[in-house]
Amino acid sequence: MRAVDFRNYKKPTEVKRFIDTLMNEKLKGTGLTASTAMFLIELDPGLVLTNKELAEKVGVTMALSTRVTRQLQEMGLIENKPRGRSCGIRLTPKGENIRATVTGYAEECLEYLFSDFTDDEIELMEMFYNRIDTRIDLYYRGHGSGASGK
Repeated sequence: MRAVDFRNYKKPTEVKRFIDTLMNEKLKGTGLTASTAMFLIELDPGLVLTNKELAEKVGVTMALSTRVTRQLQEMGLIENKPRGRSCGIRLTPKGENIRATVTGYAEECLEYLFSDFTDDEIELMEMFYNRIDTRIDLYYRGHGSGASGK
């Protein structure tokens, strides 16, 4: 089996850095960064998640998630809500409005990046990334790690 030689292409970290740069330009003056905006994007309106669940969705450590959620709470974008025996996090009405704007910015960034791809090429790329995600998840499950990369 032939593997892709990624040395000839932008690495996934470089692609993420480029998207973050575009997002940070759009977020200037909001008090948000591309990294903190991801927390809002992952919190769907009406959804209540624990900090652990949110950290897993964003793909960060609990410590980082705690720091960012405190910042978002101070900005009035999220709030704690009792959830069974624990406490969950949800968007405030202000957070829902900001989330809609931030999600639009993220879509604009992706549209810029993929503007000259055909629908078939995008579908094929999504298929490849889904398969890569599955392989990574299988690896982590087989090695007993709690990290899933997602």
